[in-house]
Amino acid sequence: MNYEKEVELLKRYSLSYYKGEPEVSDEEFDTRLNAVRAYETENGLTSAITSDILSDHTDGFPKEKHMSPMYSMKDVFDMEEVSKWFAKTPTAELTVEPKYDGLSLNLLYDKGKLISAITRGDGDEGDDVTENAKVIRNIPNKIKYKELIEIRGEVMLSKTTLRELNEQRKKDGIKLLANTRNAASGGLKNKSSVVSASRRLEFFPWGVGASRMRFKSQTGAMGFIGLQGFAKPFFSLLVNSEKELFDIYNSVIDDRKKLDYDIDGLAVKINDMSLWDDLGVAGKYPNYSFAFKFPNIEYETVVESIIYQVGKTGAITPVAIVAPVFIDGVTVTRSTLHNRDEIERLGLRIGDTVTIVRSGEVIPKILNVVKDKRPKGTKKIVFPTSCPTCESDLENDVCVNDQCPDIMKFKLLHFVSRNRFNIKGMGEQIIESLVMTGALHNYQSIFNLTKADLQEANVSAPAKLLQKIEQAKSVTLDRFIGSIGIPNIGLRAGKAIADAFGLDFLSAPLEALRETPGIGNIMGCDFVDYMLRHRDDVMKLMSVVDIKIPEESSDELDGVTFVISGSTPIPRNDLKKYIETRGGKVASSVTSKTSLLIYGDGAGSKLAKAREMGVNLMNTKDMTEGQILEEIDTSKLTPF
Repeated sequence: MNYEKEVELLKRYSLSYYKGEPEVSDEEFDTRLNAVRAYETENGLTSAITSDILSDHTDGFPKEKHMSPMYSMKDVFDMEEVSKWFAKTPTAELTVEPKYDGLSLNLLYDKGKLISAITRGDGDEGDDVTENAKVIRNIPNKIKYKELIEIRGEVMLSKTTLRELNEQRKKDGIKLLANTRNAASGGLKNKSSVVSASRRLEFFPWGVGASRMRFKSQTGAMGFIGLQGFAKPFFSLLVNSEKELFDIYNSVIDDRKKLDYDIDGLAVKINDMSLWDDLGVAGKYPNYSFAFKFPNIEYETVVESIIYQVGKTGAITPVAIVAPVFIDGVTVTRSTLHNRDEIERLGLRIGDTVTIVRSGEVIPKILNVVKDKRPKGTKKIVFPTSCPTCESDLENDVCVNDQCPDIMKFKLLHFVSRNRFNIKGMGEQIIESLVMTGALHNYQSIFNLTKADLQEANVSAPAKLLQKIEQAKSVTLDRFIGSIGIPNIGLRAGKAIADAFGLDFLSAPLEALRETPGIGNIMGCDFVDYMLRHRDDVMKLMSVVDIKIPEESSDELDGVTFVISGSTPIPRNDLKKYIETRGGKVASSVTSKTSLLIYGDGAGSKLAKAREMGVNLMNTKDMTEGQILEEIDTSKLTPF
């Protein structure tokens, strides 16, 4: 296993999932996640499966803690896994409810009024989307119960609503919404409540969190929630055996297409809540429940043609253009084929009838060819010998031209991303335009852009983007190394190399790299090979940026507690690292022990609470990076 690469992939897949643009199915994500965990256990590694992999956090929303942890249910994909759960769990009555396919939300009520609405996040804290939740038509602003209570559920969009929204978007020439889950996620996590209201979102509860009322059972809790004016589940059944559960599972699989809402499995819980504490929690997953996931939905269509796309590594990916097929509110016209081997494995020809699978709501993939429906006149698929974008000769179905516009676009997107150089506002469309005009052709060229370059690429606010680029020039060495596209060298490996070699990393010998913890032979070889080919380019880039070497840890901020809220000029992770290396503590919520709230746009309820409590404030809106760090360094001298 290429451990570093797998961790980076998990982070990317998690981010794309919560942005509403999943790249892989839930099943593939769980398989990769479990493989990484097993590798860490076998090799005695500190787990890299941190909250940023298992979180729905989105930039631009204030973070708030849940009053009680908001756990996830463990996904179970087959009957063998279900049998194992039954074998190690006490015999008890089980509730069976829909496993909603939306975005989880925690509603806090006190004195009968809606106080806040927080997404699941990492289970401990999530994004504050209260204002958007208030426009969801079936979330009551007031309930009968007057004590404090957290009511938890899923934000959904019906298939009918998706179809109607897409019909209007098509008339308006706007990009269509991909599916109900993506549309719900994008509607809830939007800066405008007007957009949230226009999505006609709905909320379906599935449980309670913190509460002054003690519930004896899941059915009792759901009955109570219903009495407060919330929607009832599509179905709620009780079972006492595996057989009864399997019978319901098979019945719902057959009937789920009739529902106007997407569900992707059954939510199975022990009904008797007195057993929940005894059974406990394993990581983020309660032992008293599980999600019995449905298999992928299969459809038939016809392959009309094949197009070829260039991936970020230069690999050529064939994509099948298929006869339109309507899948749960979305008209599908293409299906991924991955590579030449997949075409040969399937025995696929143009004109074939194929079975495609929905696979977790990403672009469907072809499962198999329906050979008995093959008509006369099908055409053999001929793989290209040159790149479809730059026309360079391919080597083993890979474009090796570093200047290929498609490859360059992917490299630059990686370089400017949040955990690398963090150039906000430089998205895919802008980079693609700048590559096509010739203004961007390597990493260094980003920092040579002019206002005229940006205007030629139709950038709406060129002066603002140039300012963001200038601010991004300052970067730590580990981020620099992890940003420049060295195969298999991500942020974790970049830190290991930065710590071991400092600014001498360019000449790091292979033997020393092999002995560096977290690097080893494969990454060491990739690093040395990259430097042999790109050393001059890396040196040119180093000449136009300001590389910072992280300082040794100190205790100058010992006893000082900070809270960060909203968007700040310095990336949150960098700010947190700066404070912690000086002995300070970064907390997630404002309390009487908070020394200083560092805030920017979108600070929300944390800012209001800090003002109410008289906590010291630092507004970073018009401050430079240097001014922010200087004020942090002197904060211990300020009486709190």
